[in-house]
Amino acid sequence: MFHPDIAASLIEQRRAEFLAGDERYRPGREIKRARALVSDVLHPWVMSQPQMRVSMPDQQVPGVYADFVSVWHTGDVFTFDFAALARPPTTVEGDDGRPVTTAQAQIVARVRVPPSQVFEIMKALERQLTAWEHETARRAKPAAPPEQS
Repeated sequence: MFHPDIAASLIEQRRAEFLAGDERYRPGREIKRARALVSDVLHPWVMSQPQMRVSMPDQQVPGVYADFVSVWHTGDVFTFDFAALARPPTTVEGDDGRPVTTAQAQIVARVRVPPSQVFEIMKALERQLTAWEHETARRAKPAAPPEQS
């Protein structure tokens, strides 16, 4: 088991031996000795790459479909609201007499993410979009610009 106080005392002891000119610490060997000391003292989990095991409740495995996502933020969290159309869009007459298309959507999932993860999400989306483009030989259609009034 890893004990921080034991590790600190061993590291300090090795440092003192090195500074005293101990023959075991010749140039080039310091790094090897330090690595050996660290691997002997530290718990194996600390020395290995952390791995995350993710599970999902059975009822969520199929996922939900979303037609679009709205993203907003506060000072400490980014929120992704995934929404699906509740019924087909309809065209109605606007206040100025011009036709206006309206759509009713319902949020199907809200995901809150710390700001530190937003760049990771962006990079993952970029990688997946690039892979999708290569696999399907298609490019994603950019969103249509809003109409100017």
